[in-house]
Amino acid sequence: MSGLNRSLVLGRGAFVALSLLVISGCGDDIIAPDLGNGIDGSVTMQIDGTSWTATFATASNQGGIVGIGAGDTQGVGFGFAFVGTTTGTYSVGPTLANNATYSEGSLAWSAVNTQGSGTISVTTLTADRVAGTFTFEVEAVGTHTPATKSLTSGTFDIPLS
Repeated sequence: MSGLNRSLVLGRGAFVALSLLVISGCGDDIIAPDLGNGIDGSVTMQIDGTSWTATFATASNQGGIVGIGAGDTQGVGFGFAFVGTTTGTYSVGPTLANNATYSEGSLAWSAVNTQGSGTISVTTLTADRVAGTFTFEVEAVGTHTPATKSLTSGTFDIPLS
C-alpha cells in the first residue's frame, strides 16, 4: 500500500473513531432537527440477530469522505466511513479504505483495511442528506469474545452536518 493510501486509510479510521468518541460523549444532550423519532436521523440494524435502533446519529461529508456515527444511551457506539461522491455500493474489508466500527462499552469490533468485511449501499447522497443500507461482519479489536459480530439489515437516513 502506498504512503498516500495508508494515510487515507488511517485518516478515515481516525475519523470514525473520533465520531464514536464525540457521539458516545453526547448522551441525551444532542439537539438536532427532529425526523419524527426524536433524533437528527435514523440508524437501525440487527446485531447478531437482535434489533437495535440508535437514539442519536450524525453524519458529515468532508471532501468526499462520508462519515456516519450513531449510538445509544446504553453504551453502544457505531460508525462507518466511505469514500464517495455518488450513490452506489461501497465495499468494506481488507485492502479497502472504507471502514466500520462497533463498540459496546470498552469492547470494540471493526471492519477495516486489515480485517472484517461489509457493504454500504448509498441510495441518497446530497449536499444535506445521506441514506442507504449496510451490512458488516466486524472482528474483535483485541482478544475479547465474541470474536465477530454480524451487523445486518442496517439502514441509515441522516442529515449531513
